[in-house]
Amino acid sequence: MRTTRGGLVALALGALVAATLPTAVTNAAAAPAIAANPSVEFVDGIIRGNLNITGTGSQQLRLQFVSSGKGGKLELGNVANPNPAVAAQSFTILPYADWLDGAARGTETFIVRATPVAKAGTAAKPVDVKITVNVGELAPGETPLAFTRKVPGYAGTEISVNFFPASGLTEGASAPLILQGSALGEAGNVDPYRAFDTASRTPSTASLRSHPVTGGYNVITWDPRGSYASGGVYQLNDPFLDGVDVQNIVTWASSSTPTTLNGPGDPAVGMVGGASGGELQLVVAGIDPRIDAIAPSTTWNSLITALRPNGAVNVSAAATLLSTLTRPEIRLSPALRAALKDAVATGRFTDADLTLLANKNVGTLLGQLQAPTLLWQSSTDALFSLTESMETAQGIQSNPFGTPVKIAWLEG
Repeated sequence: MRTTRGGLVALALGALVAATLPTAVTNAAAAPAIAANPSVEFVDGIIRGNLNITGTGSQQLRLQFVSSGKGGKLELGNVANPNPAVAAQSFTILPYADWLDGAARGTETFIVRATPVAKAGTAAKPVDVKITVNVGELAPGETPLAFTRKVPGYAGTEISVNFFPASGLTEGASAPLILQGSALGEAGNVDPYRAFDTASRTPSTASLRSHPVTGGYNVITWDPRGSYASGGVYQLNDPFLDGVDVQNIVTWASSSTPTTLNGPGDPAVGMVGGASGGELQLVVAGIDPRIDAIAPSTTWNSLITALRPNGAVNVSAAATLLSTLTRPEIRLSPALRAALKDAVATGRFTDADLTLLANKNVGTLLGQLQAPTLLWQSSTDALFSLTESMETAQGIQSNPFGTPVKIAWLEG
C-alpha cells in the first residue's frame, strides 16, 4: 500500500494528537465515585435519617428530593447535628398515610439526587440515593407519627395536608389541635423542627408541638388550593372554596387523627398563621363555630382598603402581591391575576376587579365569629397596615356574641 506525502503528514499529526490525549485526560480529574448508605430512625413521632454519603473528597454536594413511591414528602438538612456536614445530609420524612384507607402500614421509597458541585476540569455525575422506609416497623400499630395525606376539599378538590403529633404523644392518647396556615405564596410547612415561620411571623411546628404549659399540640399544615401539591385554582381565601377546604380538614382531623374532642366531630382546635394564613383564620372561624381560638398575624380586613388606601391604588403593594403569587407552584386564578395586573399597569381597579376583591374580605363574616381572637399586626408591614387590624377588631366587637378580641402591635 502506497502512502502519499500528504498521507504521511496526516499520520504524523494523528500520532501527535494521540500522544497528547493521555495528558489531557489525566489533567481532567474524574468525579469521585460517591456511595450512600442511608439510615432511618423514628424519634418522637418523626421519621428521620441521614444519607451517609461518602467518597465526595473535597467536593460539595447539591441535594434534591426527587420523588416518593406513594406521594410522601421529604425535607433535607433539617436535623440538628454538631457536625455541619452530617446535618447537611439529614432529612425528615412524611410518609403518605395510605393506612387510613384500611391498608397496613407498609414500606415507602424515597429518591434523593446527590450531585457533586463541579469544579474546573471535573465532571459532575449525579447519583440517585434510594431511601427505603418501613413505616410499619418504625411506628407499629397506631403509634402517633407525622404523615402527609390528601383530604377532599370543596367539590372534592384534593388538599395536601400534613399532620404532626404533639411531642411525647403515645398510642391511645390525644392532644388539642393547631391549624398552622401558610403565608402568601408558601406551601404548608413540612419541617417538624422549624421553631418559627419567618414568612408568616408566627410560631411554627416545633414550638407548637412542644409547650411547657400545655404539653404541646398536634399540628396540621396544608398547601392552599391551587398551589404546590393541592389541586384546584389559587383563589386567595375565598370563603366558599378555601374556607370550606379548611372546614373539611377540621372534620377529617376529628375522626382520623389523635386529636382531643369537645364533642362528636368537634375537635379542640385553634389556628395560627400570618398574611393569607392570618386572614383565612377569620374566614374559617366566621363560618365554623368549632374553631376555639385564633391568632391572625399581619393580615388584612379588606383587600380593597389594603391595596387602595385612601381611595388610591398602592401600585407597589399590588405589584408585590402579584409577584408573590406568580410562582410556578401556584395556579393563580386568571381573574385575580388580571385584577392585580390592572392595578399595576393603570393604577386603578375596574368595577369587576373591585367586585372580585370584595369577595376576599371578611367583613360580613366577623358578625358570626365566636372564637376568641388575638390580632398581631406589624407597624412596618409593606402590604397590610395597622388600620386593617383595627377594622377587624371593631367588626368583631360589634357582633352579637361578645367575642373576646385583643390587638398586639409590634415593630419589625
